[in-house]
Amino acid sequence: MTYCLLWLFMWDDEIDSRDASLGSDFEGAQRYRKTTLAYVAKALNLMDDAPIPDLSATTNVLITGFSDIANAVSSKDKQQRRRLYKEVEYLVQSTEVEQARRSEVSLPTLEEYIETRMGTSAVRVLCVLFDILTGPSFDSSPCFTSSKRSSHTSSQCLEIMTNQTNLLISITNDILSVKKEVAVGAPDSIIPILWLESRKLAEALVRTVGLLEKARRVFDEAEQKMLRSCWNEMAIGEIIGALQYVEALKTSCTGNVAWSMRSRRYGLSSLAGQREKVIVL
Repeated sequence: MTYCLLWLFMWDDEIDSRDASLGSDFEGAQRYRKTTLAYVAKALNLMDDAPIPDLSATTNVLITGFSDIANAVSSKDKQQRRRLYKEVEYLVQSTEVEQARRSEVSLPTLEEYIETRMGTSAVRVLCVLFDILTGPSFDSSPCFTSSKRSSHTSSQCLEIMTNQTNLLISITNDILSVKKEVAVGAPDSIIPILWLESRKLAEALVRTVGLLEKARRVFDEAEQKMLRSCWNEMAIGEIIGALQYVEALKTSCTGNVAWSMRSRRYGLSSLAGQREKVIVL
């Protein structure tokens, strides 16, 4: 999981800002994305229904680094491997939308931004990978469920919690990284977008925190609902798997904050030991 997280960070950094290697080269970034998806499909052994592209010249370690992730799921069935591919595809396609927007004069609306951010965050890639590696099987997987289980209340609650985790991590990351993003010419994050609506920084911050609080509240409500319903819908092994998955979601949220505060990436390491964090914008 840690390796996958690092791979996602490094892969995205190639195109994440105008200062990135491909940040100002949209056509080059498109080739990077296309080659990545082809390599991921081949590494996951999902090319049996389509011609296999010639990837012999692919030496970019930011692409080929996915091979270790593919090896970790090589023993899983095709349906599980396809789930992972679809989430990587969602990430890659979302980065295309995000990069294309940088050439526009105006910032996206809040709704447009969140829709794209849910993909560029890569949270769902990590969630589905955890589910694949720890779940008993696809048919009884607690999250990202198969159609025959998707009507269960427990499964719906787990999907809600996954989406709220995505929101919590994405918004938290936007708060902690806002100075870095603006400095490198990437102001399309939640605080600048909300500021643009009112031209009042305090109001933008209050609304941002409000979105965090709402996501946490929705997560907690879904968890309680799942705990009430799972005993009638799941076998004991599935319940254990679901509880482990929920705990992983919570750990992802707190781990994201802990890592962000200690990493040099956002320049906040001096605040790591303080109970109250003050970020000067």
